[in-house]
Amino acid sequence: RFKEFLAEVREAMLSGLEHQSYPLEELVDRLGVSREGGRHPLFDTMFSYLGQTNLIGQTIKLTNQPLYIKDLVVTQIASPWRVAKFDLMLSALEMDEVIEFSLEYATDLFSAQTAASLGRRYALLAEQVAGDAEALLGDLELLSEQEKQQLREWGGRYDN
Repeated sequence: RFKEFLAEVREAMLSGLEHQSYPLEELVDRLGVSREGGRHPLFDTMFSYLGQTNLIGQTIKLTNQPLYIKDLVVTQIASPWRVAKFDLMLSALEMDEVIEFSLEYATDLFSAQTAASLGRRYALLAEQVAGDAEALLGDLELLSEQEKQQLREWGGRYDN
């Protein structure tokens, strides 16, 4: 069930936080992972979620409004230049009863069409589990009806 899977992921994440101060360089050396320039030595994908409460339950109010600290004004500025830090990064930001998603991807690995398709599939999964958190993982659909029909037209057989 999705709800149980989500609880397992949460526990694994919280368990990992107990070791967050372990030096990355030492971990990479101890694991014997080879390094490549411009690539993270341990993982290529990232999911980032910033909610309205922190890990100890304190409420954090996120808005697009400027932040005022004495004589300092901090504002968000959109940059026209983006460099993906990972091959694929999905970010979720919870603000005012809405969760905004953004997807960053390495353009030398993914086309805009592929990235958009990944985004649609994530949205399809999110819609399904929002409607039924008790759904079995094997029952969740990854393809839209249109994508299933296209597979059938290409001569493939599509079974759930």
